[in-house]
Amino acid sequence: MTFAEKRFSRMLSFSVTIGLIGAIYGGGPVSCLCESLGYQKVLRLFALSGVILAAITYWIIPNMNSSSKDTVLSNIKEVFTNSRVILSCIFAGLLVGPLEGFADVWGTSFLKETYGLHSTVAASLLSMIFIGMCFGSPVLSFIAEKTKSTLLTIVGAGAVMAISFVLLLAWKLQTGFLSINFVLVGVCCAYQILAIYKASTFVSEQVAGLTTAVANMIIMTFGYAFHSIIGGIIQIAGGPDSSTAFFYGIAVIPVTLCIGTLGYVYLYVREKKAKALTLKV
Repeated sequence: MTFAEKRFSRMLSFSVTIGLIGAIYGGGPVSCLCESLGYQKVLRLFALSGVILAAITYWIIPNMNSSSKDTVLSNIKEVFTNSRVILSCIFAGLLVGPLEGFADVWGTSFLKETYGLHSTVAASLLSMIFIGMCFGSPVLSFIAEKTKSTLLTIVGAGAVMAISFVLLLAWKLQTGFLSINFVLVGVCCAYQILAIYKASTFVSEQVAGLTTAVANMIIMTFGYAFHSIIGGIIQIAGGPDSSTAFFYGIAVIPVTLCIGTLGYVYLYVREKKAKALTLKV
């Protein structure tokens, strides 16, 4: 937020990329620490490190507090009563299935049951999604800057993810194609950065930080919903040992991807009409 508004999504994407690199490559060192020190000492070490980082953050990050006398409740009200913010967050939540519902939980089991892959191979393939997202964050931000349309970039990302999951369910792809497919999905999963940025532009600058937090909260809430709904469908359709059950469970993802993408098309059309009216006035 200390940079110009047009740099917001780029800087946010860089921070996400750095965070994902830590997530991808941090597993090994953490495992070694747990083996040598025990997980309880490692948790205490992380807790202490968190306190230290919090203190450092407090001192080095510029004070962005507004001089406005608005209360916290009025700021919260401004965010939650803004229809564009809420709709944008809901549509972004509908697009989170590939990352939260598939890559995080059900992907490995799906590939084992439906594609007959070994768990190690399945897990390695799913890591392509996280690697794709790692590099997709700056890529999508660059595309949005060049096209000068954040909403259309999100629409494109949603469409690519929907097509990728239709291919995944409709055909039994070879391992090489699965890798490419998951990298593309991962790149498009970085739409979250653009969605959070776009939501922040629908409100006044003083509540932009709060809006990004609310957007992230709503998107993560949809992640929990995907975990539960996919799991429930799998249980109803035949249980975790049935490839048919996994087909129906994972089929939720392309459906919600299509709905979320159409939602962003609606926001794009709405924004274009609003700009046209402004120009007329």
